[in-house]
Amino acid sequence: AVFDEFVVREKKTTDPEMLEIAGAQSLLFAGFFRDQMRRRHNVRWYDKLGSDFYRKAGCHTRDTRKQFLFGKMSQNFPVWTKVCSRLHRNFQENRLLLKLS
Repeated sequence: AVFDEFVVREKKTTDPEMLEIAGAQSLLFAGFFRDQMRRRHNVRWYDKLGSDFYRKAGCHTRDTRKQFLFGKMSQNFPVWTKVCSRLHRNFQENRLLLKLS
């Protein structure tokens, strides 16, 4: 959906909220589903895409705290995707160890 909405259609949005959503969806896709994606897609390209969404969100927001946050997310996006990927793998490997009450 992110790819269709923001890449294929080449929407040039300046709405920081929409760009933040696109960045978050990219993080979810490229992070939690990285292992599945790797077989069919260039995951580094998706890292760059998510990083660009956050960078643009930082450029278009007036909130200085969000500018700082989005700048950091943009700079460290590949790190966050790897963290999410490890977390997903850990959940998969230990799913039977979780105790439901």
